[in-house]
Amino acid sequence: MKMLFATDVPPDPYAGVSGAEHETLEALRRRGHAVDAIWSLDLPHRIRHGNLHCLFELPGALSREIARRCSGQVYDVLSVSHPQSFAAAREHRRHGHPGVFVHRTYGWELMVREQLRPWRKAFGVPETRFWRSLPSRLVQEGLAWQCRQTVRYADAFLTSCVDCRDYLVGRHGIPLQRVGCVPLAPSGLFHARPPAPMTPDRMRRILYVGQMAFYKGPHVLAKVVNRVLKENQALQFTWVLAASDHMQAWALIDPAVMPRVELKDRVGVDVLVDLYDSHGIFVFPSLHEGFGKAFLEAMSRGLCVVASKVGGMADVITSGRDGLLFPVGDVECCVRMIQEVAGQEGRAESMSAAARARALQYTWERTACGIENFFMGLVAARRVGK
Repeated sequence: MKMLFATDVPPDPYAGVSGAEHETLEALRRRGHAVDAIWSLDLPHRIRHGNLHCLFELPGALSREIARRCSGQVYDVLSVSHPQSFAAAREHRRHGHPGVFVHRTYGWELMVREQLRPWRKAFGVPETRFWRSLPSRLVQEGLAWQCRQTVRYADAFLTSCVDCRDYLVGRHGIPLQRVGCVPLAPSGLFHARPPAPMTPDRMRRILYVGQMAFYKGPHVLAKVVNRVLKENQALQFTWVLAASDHMQAWALIDPAVMPRVELKDRVGVDVLVDLYDSHGIFVFPSLHEGFGKAFLEAMSRGLCVVASKVGGMADVITSGRDGLLFPVGDVECCVRMIQEVAGQEGRAESMSAAARARALQYTWERTACGIENFFMGLVAARRVGK
C-alpha cells in the first residue's frame, strides 16, 4: 500500500507521539509498504502559542501540505494525528480524492477533557487562569469544535486503547468497523538486553517517568509517594521529568521525605534502560491515558508496575499477575499495593518475570501488522462502496 502519515511533531524516535509515529512508519516500511511523512518541519509555525497555532494556523497548513503531496501521488491511506486535520479531511471528501482518510488519535481530546473535569475540581486545578479565562474558554471551545468536525469528515479512526475506541463508538456513533484499536510498543532497545535480576535492593526503589501534565496525575503521585515513604523508611523514589518542571514537582513533595526523593532530568534511552534496571517498582497514576508507553517500558525491564486502570494499562496488565491496577485516582489503593509488593520478595520476583514476558509480546512489528490489517480492510470496503 501507498500511505501518507502527517503529524505536527518532529521525527524523534524516542519521544512520545513522535516516537510512536516514527516507529510505526519504519515498521510499515519493513513490511514492504511505501510510506511518506509530513512532520512539523514541513509545516509553518508563525503563531508560537500552541493552542492558537492549532486553532488558526494548523488546519489550513495541514490541508495545503496534504493537498500538495496528493497532487503528485495517489495514496491508499492518509493518516493524520491531529483533530486539526478536519479541514484536510473535508477537502479530501469534497473533491472525491482517492484514498481513505484516517484520523489517528493518541488520546481523543473531547474524551480527555470530559474525564479530567471532575479531577480538576477535586484537586483545585482549573483548566484556565481566571484573568484570561474567557479568551481561553473560547479557544477551548474552538478546539472542541474542530474535534467534532473531524468526526464528521474523517473516514475512519485509529486508536491505541479500548477506552478510546469505545468512547468514539459510544459517544460519537462511529461504526465499530471504522475504529481501529492497535496497541503501541516500547522501543526495541527495551527488549534487546536481558533485564537485571530482581533483588531486594531494587524493590526498595520506586520509579516514575512522566511529565507534569495534569492528566498524568502528578497530584496523585505526590500523595502516594509522601504516604509510602513516610510509612516505610527503607523506600526511595526517583522521578524523571523535564528539568524545567522540577520546581513544580518539589512543591508537591512533603519536606519530611525529600531526602529520599531524587528528581532527574529527561535522559536518553540508553540511560533510561539502566535507570529502569536499578529500580523495582514503577508507579503510573495517570488520570487519563491514550496508551502510555512508559508502563510497558518498565514491564519490559521487569519492574513491578502499579498503575491506574485506564488506557493501555487496563488493556495490557492482568492485575495480580504481571502488574497491579488500582482505580483511577485511588491513593489509598495505590499505597496499599506498593506496600504489599515491596514487602513480598517472592511475589515481586514472580511478577517481574511475568511482566517481562507480557511486554515482549508488544513490538512495533505487531503494531504495524495490526495497522496494516485495519487499513487493508478500509481500502477493500471503499473499493466495493461500503
